[in-house]
Amino acid sequence: MASYRAWADQHDVPFDATIDQARSLVADGIARNGAYEITCLGGILVCRR
Repeated sequence: MASYRAWADQHDVPFDATIDQARSLVADGIARNGAYEITCLGGILVCRR
């Protein structure tokens, strides 16, 4: 997600707060389910701790 910093700066998006929220959501999902899956049109990432 760090690659979106330039875009966020151009559009007044609070980048650091967005990253912190994403980190929290992912950590909670991993704690609940043992894994967190991210899907997009470009592919699927399955991240496991």
